[in-house]
Amino acid sequence: MRKFIIAEKPSLAKSIMSALETEGERFSVEDKGEYYVSQNYYVTAVFGHLFELKDINDYGQNRNKNMWSVENLPYFPARFEYVLKDEGSVRKRYNTIKRLVNEPEVSEVIHCGDPDREGQVIIDIVLEQAGCTKPVTRPLWRNLSAEELCKAIKNRKPNDDYASLRKEGQVRAYIDNDFGKNFSRYATVKTGAKPALNVGRVIGAIVTAIYEREKEISEFVPKKYYKVESNVNGIKLTSKEKFEIENNTDAKAYADNLNDQTVIVDKIEEKEVKKNSPKLFSQTSLQAALNKRYGYSPDKALALAQNLYEKGLTTYPRTNTEYLSDGEKAEVEKIIKYHELAHDLTQKELKSIYDDSKIEGHTAIIPTTKKAIELTEDEQNCYGTILNRFKAVFSKRNCIYNQTKATIKAGQVEEFTIKGETLVSAGWQVYEPPKDDDKEKVLPDIKEGEVLKVAFMPVLAETKPPKSYTVESLGKFLQNPFRKELDTEDEIYKNILSGVEIGTEATRAGIIKKAIDKGYISLKKSTYKIEERGKQLIRACDELGIDVSKEKTAEMGKATKDVYKGVRTIDEVLSQVRAEIKEVIKANTKVTSMSTESNELGKCPVCGANIIESPKSYCCENWKGGCEFKVWKTICGKKITPNQATVIISGKTTALIKGFKSKQGKPFAAKLKLKADKTGVEFEFGKK
Repeated sequence: MRKFIIAEKPSLAKSIMSALETEGERFSVEDKGEYYVSQNYYVTAVFGHLFELKDINDYGQNRNKNMWSVENLPYFPARFEYVLKDEGSVRKRYNTIKRLVNEPEVSEVIHCGDPDREGQVIIDIVLEQAGCTKPVTRPLWRNLSAEELCKAIKNRKPNDDYASLRKEGQVRAYIDNDFGKNFSRYATVKTGAKPALNVGRVIGAIVTAIYEREKEISEFVPKKYYKVESNVNGIKLTSKEKFEIENNTDAKAYADNLNDQTVIVDKIEEKEVKKNSPKLFSQTSLQAALNKRYGYSPDKALALAQNLYEKGLTTYPRTNTEYLSDGEKAEVEKIIKYHELAHDLTQKELKSIYDDSKIEGHTAIIPTTKKAIELTEDEQNCYGTILNRFKAVFSKRNCIYNQTKATIKAGQVEEFTIKGETLVSAGWQVYEPPKDDDKEKVLPDIKEGEVLKVAFMPVLAETKPPKSYTVESLGKFLQNPFRKELDTEDEIYKNILSGVEIGTEATRAGIIKKAIDKGYISLKKSTYKIEERGKQLIRACDELGIDVSKEKTAEMGKATKDVYKGVRTIDEVLSQVRAEIKEVIKANTKVTSMSTESNELGKCPVCGANIIESPKSYCCENWKGGCEFKVWKTICGKKITPNQATVIISGKTTALIKGFKSKQGKPFAAKLKLKADKTGVEFEFGKK
């Protein structure tokens, strides 16, 4: 009797066979590489997804219908069905698997999908389609070393133990199918967009985030003000006081007052401080590091990390944590010894490194006990980044800076503080040199009691707009879209592990690439920008009432995690999602065609002049003549699109708009229309 191993990728199958050969197995190639056989095993691999969910048109009852018609939408299959990909190599491999699964000699099937929800579902679908009735077991591993793989196979568990992981993967796929297939058709038909729009819950949320940030930047009106500064002999002192642009006289008077004071160095404090090393890498933080150092896009960074994992050089890359588990301490010591780093590195049993409470499944990305050979330049860059981060975290030597703080008093008027920092010992920074912002800052040579020369004067300044999203900042946002500046790390990880995220570590990079390929966004070096096609997508979703906000997307992500935890069932989650999709499509809202889209906002309902767009409102161009009509661009926290404003201005009522917030912060939905006296806008509740 033999056991039948099905790996997710051919490279994984080879790693498994190499591992088993260390224990005496000898494999031969069968059927021109379709599978391998040894005394105790058959081994083959799928090529990722062999099956995909049927398209709406592929279900029998829809084959003679126009499923690009609003009248036939939405469509939800009573039971989701899969179809084998239409590729010769896929069909041949599936037939091989089906034959071996049902081979009388096979006593057990060993499910070797990647150790995550997607890997779980990929093999489960194949086994279900092949009619597998044999016992199925599942090994889980952290890296592809021979020792780890053999250990995982020996300690494999019944595949049914991972039913919750399978259900989470299934409900994610079902939600995305229902949401994407229906809304993509609906939005395309309603707007006449060519090519068709791709409306997905995750791609929509990603494009929305970038769109809203770029809109904030483009509409930002700098506010000029005066600050008061002195910069003499390299000693720059900036007052905490700020003055309105109209108050130049006050600013000058305050500067003169400071200049009239005796400005003295009141106190100088020096101390040595230890700088903590950075965290180990999650996939998100690795993408940020590789983008900063080498300009790699997120999808390229993920692909490189996956290559290194498949070569057995690093641990599983699609992880959302920067922590290791307590059970990995012995492995860390092996890695230090293997790389002959014991003279530089040491084990550190710190909560900042080992914390099981911040781990869902896979732990942080670290190197393995395997020598890196025959790597491409890009792979070497990625591997070196991971290895150096490991060295920095476990370095024996502390990074020590000398910090100097000087307190300077201008009489009794104001107190200033200037700080300097000089390196005493590089420590772990040998492996990760500081960024430009973190480099030394040497204070001028001043002493306590010294009277300083100053020349305070008003300096014109202006407020700065928010910054565009970068690979690093967007990655952090998507991983935890409700992160607050003062959140503790425990609070941040609580949200991450509860599913409150946009996409996953495994999918985000691919979806961002898709958004770029679709022309919705662009990535220039490390900065994301919105493109015209992306603006059209968001405008269409807003007008049609399709909610692709971070709140809705994260809500659905949390729902899938609830399925994993057994709090909700797949049917319960799907029922809720489908009810919301039905409500939107049933409204059949009329929108402006993309092909005939106009910048005209209409005529003022009060005086008949043109309505123009200002930074904060859609207002009458006759405002100088006294017409005060306007529709604010933001109402109760919700941005109002130009097309929604056009509907209001024309005297009609908008479609139901979601995302308003009350004064108490509670979300609500409503329609908008002109007040009867045309003095402004009012809500309409209770009507669909």
